[in-house]
Amino acid sequence: MDLDTIFLKVGDFGRYQWIHNYLLCGLAAMYAAPYCLSYVFTSLDLSYRCYIPECESPDGPFYASWLSDAIPFDPVKGLSKCERYQYVNVTDTCTANSFQDDIVEKCTQWIYKYPEEKNILVEFDLHCNENKWKLTAVGTLSIVARILGMPLTAFVSDRFGRRYVIIFGTILSCLFGTLRALSPNYETFLAFELLDAFFAAGFYHCAVVLGVELISPSKRIWATIIINCAYTVGDIFLGTVGYYFRYWRHFLLVIYLPGAFFISYFWIFPESIRWLVSMQRYDEAAKIIEKMARWNNVKLDFDIKEALSMSKSAEEKSKEPQLSYVQSIMEAARSWTLMFRLAICSFCWMTCSFVWYGVTQQATLIEGDIYVNFIISSLMQYPGYFLCILLAGFGRKKPLAACFFLCALASLSSYVIPPDSAALRVSLVMASKLIISSSFLILILLSAEMFPTELRHSMVAAANMVGMIGQSFAPQIPLLVTYYGQYFPMLVFALINVIAAFLCLLLPETSKSKLTDTIKEAKELQ
Repeated sequence: MDLDTIFLKVGDFGRYQWIHNYLLCGLAAMYAAPYCLSYVFTSLDLSYRCYIPECESPDGPFYASWLSDAIPFDPVKGLSKCERYQYVNVTDTCTANSFQDDIVEKCTQWIYKYPEEKNILVEFDLHCNENKWKLTAVGTLSIVARILGMPLTAFVSDRFGRRYVIIFGTILSCLFGTLRALSPNYETFLAFELLDAFFAAGFYHCAVVLGVELISPSKRIWATIIINCAYTVGDIFLGTVGYYFRYWRHFLLVIYLPGAFFISYFWIFPESIRWLVSMQRYDEAAKIIEKMARWNNVKLDFDIKEALSMSKSAEEKSKEPQLSYVQSIMEAARSWTLMFRLAICSFCWMTCSFVWYGVTQQATLIEGDIYVNFIISSLMQYPGYFLCILLAGFGRKKPLAACFFLCALASLSSYVIPPDSAALRVSLVMASKLIISSSFLILILLSAEMFPTELRHSMVAAANMVGMIGQSFAPQIPLLVTYYGQYFPMLVFALINVIAAFLCLLLPETSKSKLTDTIKEAKELQ
């Protein structure tokens, strides 16, 4: 009797799964939002201009009738943020005659469009183009730290258990996020940002993997959707906290301090049954399955330990010596089939990561309140998940290819929208977020189903690491807009989506397959 059959007998969508799987894994997934996206607000390039002391007070309005006479103005970029014309001491105050427009001076003080918004740009004096790289470096280096942290979390997950990655990842994220809120300077802030990203890397994907491993094939799409819905709640929470707490230190404290709750996971969070069986720890797996049956009000008519020991996975392991982690990695690396699939999967992850985070970044650059736009952009993920339900009957790879094509079409549509149509631009960004959210969810599920239990997290993490290379470019979107115009990022999004759409059709269809436990089984997937 294999595990999928055992799960069906004890109830694979009962009360136990809702409490121990969806609620606890969902809370961990929700807490992944701060370390993934808090940099969008803490290092945002704010709207500001030069303070003209000859004409205004420090708390004066952002706009004034004389500004075009005092500050260089560009029809596309607007008022210069860091330059002003030299003041001429004449009797008229703040008119065209008051400034010498052929002599430009650097600013030393600024007026902010939204004075209540105070992030690291204001506190650490990161104004003007010469410091803009420091703002974009926060997001990029944070992603690099997550890439470096992925192998560690994958190793811990596949060798020592899924629960440890989730527990230590959330607790350390809480610690470093809180310390980041107390940073006295930019360098300290950046150091804690990187530590947070490094040690928290992977616990979201580990939650998804654990959720998928605890359920039968027909319900996997629901498990993935529920956990991703929880992550979206985290995004919405992030935007809502940002809306009410505009000071970056308060913002970080509010989103990170609740992470202290995850200390309780040492006592209440169970290990993955499938992982325990793959490690031949049948007694521990049997205790969890018995508890699952009690919670689901199911009376067992068979011996759990005997059923586990007679499973196909257990039989194969009794005939072959159990490989070490390094030996398993080497065996997978020698398989052209697995490496080919991993390469395609990695490019698809890169596409989803770059477009998803890039579109999220775009939502903060378009007209309107950045926090409201971010919340609306996050809400668009829910229709994307509903789209996944509608497409579930068509398998995994065909819906994934269709979503990539639709996202490319939405991106190219930006070229036919008039520049002054703010509402249409916002709608286009939101539509792109909806479609790429569907792509992301299907890809996460396909990746978890494609690789064997003994290396599932490691290979998903490997694909995600490559994906983060694309994600690392997302914080540079403001620079692309500055130098190449607001439509250039959408052209890049369209191109890589078309390539990913064709490549994903070469992957195996996994929607009706049982989860593979060994490398041999994974290679046999069609």
